[in-house]
Amino acid sequence: MVREVMFWSSMGNHIEDVIFKSSICATHQRQNPRESLISQKIPDRPWSKIAMDLFEFDGHQYLISVDFYSKWPEIAKLDQPNSGCVIRHLKSQLSKYGIPDEAISDHGPQFASAEFRKFVHDYEFRHVTSSPHYPQSNGQVEQMVLLEKAKDPYMAILDYRNTPLEELGLSPAQLFLARRLRTKLPVSATLLKLQNAEFVKESLKTRQARQKRNFDKHFPKSDLKPLIPGEKIMVRHNYQWIHGFVA
Repeated sequence: MVREVMFWSSMGNHIEDVIFKSSICATHQRQNPRESLISQKIPDRPWSKIAMDLFEFDGHQYLISVDFYSKWPEIAKLDQPNSGCVIRHLKSQLSKYGIPDEAISDHGPQFASAEFRKFVHDYEFRHVTSSPHYPQSNGQVEQMVLLEKAKDPYMAILDYRNTPLEELGLSPAQLFLARRLRTKLPVSATLLKLQNAEFVKESLKTRQARQKRNFDKHFPKSDLKPLIPGEKIMVRHNYQWIHGFVA
């Protein structure tokens, strides 16, 4: 976003240096992953595939949904952190953007209840859960953890929606709404007008491939062998290894 309004020599390095020296970023930096990155299939349209999760801010629970295609995030403050409240806010989001083909979440009780399963059945979309203790498998939402550290999560999400993605040069707002959003930061008036981009999917594939290369080259590859139905296994649950089998 800075490049759109100003420029100075070594600007990118200076900005990265400020971010890396941030005490908040240092406190919440990610642990080293154990396996190479598995890329999700890129959808053909916005809101076809979404990721869902809950996060806490200032003593309140929020629902966050992120579109895989555009990286467009939606947040909603929950009166109660239960399935019923989560479902009500999801219905509100779906009424605005349509029913997705697929929605991904963790194994939280709000998403694992019979009430939520009925909601999925009634609205006719596929619900997929990410791997326990491995949030990278639901990385679309995990990338939005920045909201937990923001003084104003709504202003933070507005700025995020307006920030161009690498390789594409387009922001989540441009991919989702075909235009940039007005914020407190200076912006060209032409960016606020509707725009179209036919190269979006190929650019997303390029961006995804670069992320996988950068991710994999920093960590030794240790991919697990494929599991076979009926196979006996050991599963780590609540920091203890227990016996199990592949369903």
